[in-house]
Amino acid sequence: MTKRSLAAVFFLPILTFGIYGIYWWIVTFNEARKYTGDNSIPSGGKVFGFMLIPFFNFIWALLLLFSKVPTMVNKVEAKAKKPQTSAGILILLVLIPFVNVFYVTYVQSKLNKCID
Repeated sequence: MTKRSLAAVFFLPILTFGIYGIYWWIVTFNEARKYTGDNSIPSGGKVFGFMLIPFFNFIWALLLLFSKVPTMVNKVEAKAKKPQTSAGILILLVLIPFVNVFYVTYVQSKLNKCID
């Protein structure tokens, strides 16, 4: 897993009009899958591919936010022997406007703690 600057994870999706956000999802899921050795975590290619399918990308986004990301974060935390994050905190961030920027920053902060 790569430790990333939280400022970069927060501002780059805004400055690149979402391109860095897509890159972050792909790379982070690939790294988490490799780090944990758990093939039930979707690959970055699968995450990106489902983002491209009209209508299904809305369903996939909800699945990512409410299921896949909390599961991925908890598996990384378990592998790093860190206390696990409540899925409720991750889901609560969905309610904040501009959710993706806050959500991605929060997830990256949790992953950074696992790397330390």
